[in-house]
Amino acid sequence: KFLDLNFNNEYKYPVLVFHENFGAAQFNMIRQISLSNITFHKVKLEIPRFLDLQQIPRWYKGFSLGFRNMIRFHAIELYDHPALQHFDYYWRLDSDSFILARLWMDPIEFMRSNDYKYGFIATMTEKEDFVEDLWEVHEAYRRSQGIVSEWFKGKWNGFGFYTNCEIARRDFWQL
Repeated sequence: KFLDLNFNNEYKYPVLVFHENFGAAQFNMIRQISLSNITFHKVKLEIPRFLDLQQIPRWYKGFSLGFRNMIRFHAIELYDHPALQHFDYYWRLDSDSFILARLWMDPIEFMRSNDYKYGFIATMTEKEDFVEDLWEVHEAYRRSQGIVSEWFKGKWNGFGFYTNCEIARRDFWQL
């Protein structure tokens, strides 16, 4: 409702909703609330086949397996999803993100016209125990794939982006 009222009634962007198990009642409720052109895209939030299911805890440091699978989707699979293939930019809003005031400009067009690659709402420092060994695993993967980039010099200090509201060029994430 706020998306339409404060932004999309004017700019008319298509809205893509990625879901795991919505039914007809949820589709209808969302369509009744919104005037936007909404399409729904079912995704499988599951553990990758190459991992041993027996080694993966259902809960880890307060986070459910379902939540971690959702994070994996947003971190890895979203950018290559077939539904996004016709878009240069995407604006991702989590279900708990709201546009509470009218926007005075189109943020996607602003990003495009300035050749910006990534926009975010806030930054943070990740808690060390949430990202234990992440940099080392990243470095091993990067080396195994022969990925060389100025972005990956040095050591990660835990800096991160609060990603429940982000705008990016889709190809920014593709290596």
